[in-house]
Amino acid sequence: MSETRVYENDGGIHCIGNGMLAAYGQGPNMIQVFGPPYSSPSYMKLNLCDKSGLEVISRREPQTAVWHHQLFWNGEPIGEMVDFMAVDLPCMFRMVELTRPVVFSVEIEKGWKICQNGARYQNTEVIAGILAYADAGISVYEHAPYPSYREINHQFLALGNGELKGDMSLVLKEGVSLLVWIGGEEYHKCIQNTEQALRRPPEEYLAETRKWWQDYSRQRIDFEKALPKDTPFREKVLAAVDDTAVLIKTQQSAQGGVLAGHNYHLAYVRDQYGTSRCLLKLGYLEEAKKILEFYFDIFGRYGKIHNAQTIGDSHHFHIHENDNVEITGYLIVQAFDYYQKSGDKAFLKKIYPMLEWAWFSQVQELHENMLPFNGDETYVAGGILPRTVLCQGSAESTLLFLAAGERLLSFSKAEGMWDSQQLDEQWKRFQTVKEQYKGHFYPGGDLITNRAFSQSQKKRFLHGVCQNCGSFGWNELDESGYYLCRNCFGAHKEKKPVPETYRIPSVKLMPVYIGSSLFQNEEIEKMVREFMMCRSDSQEKTVGYDKGILLYCLTKLHMPAAEKMLEEVLEQADGTGGWSEYYYGKRPAGTRYRPWESGINLEAVLEYSMLP
Repeated sequence: MSETRVYENDGGIHCIGNGMLAAYGQGPNMIQVFGPPYSSPSYMKLNLCDKSGLEVISRREPQTAVWHHQLFWNGEPIGEMVDFMAVDLPCMFRMVELTRPVVFSVEIEKGWKICQNGARYQNTEVIAGILAYADAGISVYEHAPYPSYREINHQFLALGNGELKGDMSLVLKEGVSLLVWIGGEEYHKCIQNTEQALRRPPEEYLAETRKWWQDYSRQRIDFEKALPKDTPFREKVLAAVDDTAVLIKTQQSAQGGVLAGHNYHLAYVRDQYGTSRCLLKLGYLEEAKKILEFYFDIFGRYGKIHNAQTIGDSHHFHIHENDNVEITGYLIVQAFDYYQKSGDKAFLKKIYPMLEWAWFSQVQELHENMLPFNGDETYVAGGILPRTVLCQGSAESTLLFLAAGERLLSFSKAEGMWDSQQLDEQWKRFQTVKEQYKGHFYPGGDLITNRAFSQSQKKRFLHGVCQNCGSFGWNELDESGYYLCRNCFGAHKEKKPVPETYRIPSVKLMPVYIGSSLFQNEEIEKMVREFMMCRSDSQEKTVGYDKGILLYCLTKLHMPAAEKMLEEVLEQADGTGGWSEYYYGKRPAGTRYRPWESGINLEAVLEYSMLP
């Protein structure tokens, strides 16, 4: 059972979600509440006020997303709070039982209007009601101005013994109380959902929620039976399975797309890849299929996919530089991963038009038989690589092109998806890129991260991040050599960026992780050893899946350092059981409770733990 001490903890964040309504908590504090749909802005925070003498221990019920918060005052227990989502309603409950009053601050987020409407429910137990609403046009994503196409409404209710004061402090007194959060988009839906939520006691909803989650947990592989009894750190591995299965499911929307974490209320293509691989490893084939169905639905509407897209029945594209590369490779490989596990040829053929589009999107971007970087590529987005490399050849993007091509072209030939002329043309193109790959990115037996094109082919305009002020939108290539927004264009005084070759150690692990056949075993082992030599306990920034992919590679190559790395990967998870977006040494940074990093790391843990 996962446990964290809130005021002495590691800052871990957890999610409670049912595909419609989602909330991110940090111990007993609700730091975000939003939905439906999952691509919506958070409308409120709820934080415990008096920390002096108050301690909270938070834990999750195994095999569920039900969270318990035990409250102590100067070491003595004073009550408990239980958080959970209803099964079929966009509704979250917090059941509270206290022997001493506690105070919460209620903070309504910027851009929301409120009215106090508790009296309308004709219930003597309702002590406070806040209707928060926003007109159509409110941004659904804090990092870019993507407006909601409709109004959004949320109801917050407090029932029991207490009061909401004028300074928006909520006092819950001794006895039993109940807090309820209800969503509904349009006003009438929110009110109807609220009325339905109040028709039954919360205990009935809790029983249904427990059963739903226990059924979900039983659908995965029974690792209690599958793992050998002498598996190293066996209990920690089993706990990580349960933690990550819940982590992913709470953040998977009803539409199938999975949130990228509390900072990113969108579905990112790359993030879905590692998440999907983990779901397949756990035996959740339907959840993995739903991710592909989500993207195929969007492709059917718009004929394209971008770096990220909003979740719901209407969509915004979050467009980064060079979106036709990297994510398109991941999309193809993800589809064939699912096909390999499920054998569902009919579904693969159904989504084939999307995969065909993803292939030709990459073909169009080939320059000197290399692909450039995607603007939201892990190392670029994290500041590990400068954005000035975006229009250079990328070892990782090009490797994904080859991994995708091996699968797609073989399937297309076997199933007669293309005529012979088109198939021959694409095989020749694929073979040329493959034959030149090592010459481009593996000079002298050293895998480099980027390679400047001999003849620059920079586009005039790119949608993404200004390389001066960091704003997001359309940018134009300035005479300085930088892509700049309208405000910075013509005013950049720095010298033109000088091409530099980078050697990011993590790139050396990708051939094994994505199943590339490009390198021989001895070359792969050499790259993995080189990566390990570069590792240190310094405070340098690393991506959150570094250790997981290293464990995966060590396991696949049967290298002796694997068990030690298994221990490190398990120790890196925080008190909620989730992994973080980045780490400075052992310190988590960026977005917590991430499906992408957690999925990659758990898959690696299971790859090692299930060795015969």
